[in-house]
Amino acid sequence: MITDVWDGLAVYHSPDALGWTRQPDDNLLKSPGRGAEDQVKGGHADVLINRDRAFLFYFTHPGRTGPRAADDGYEQRRSSIQVVELFLQDGRLNCDRDAPTRLCLVAPR
Repeated sequence: MITDVWDGLAVYHSPDALGWTRQPDDNLLKSPGRGAEDQVKGGHADVLINRDRAFLFYFTHPGRTGPRAADDGYEQRRSSIQVVELFLQDGRLNCDRDAPTRLCLVAPR
């Protein structure tokens, strides 16, 4: 389970969907990316499983950087949708938001 905690995304796992354990260490997408529309924390995510791959779609607000980040105008409210592939590494769910993500979605049968 992935939840938006307004400081990146918290990851939880459960063997039975009754008791949940939070993945230790930092939240996913807490640190800004390097892309032009991805230089702020990621949030409001959803996961799509397609073939044998998992993709995380998430929102950013690109105007919330620099000296005008605290303003409440169009630029601070504008959203950009990003996507990154998820990987299981050493028992942890992880992603590299700066790595190119290529996907070819296949319709479910």
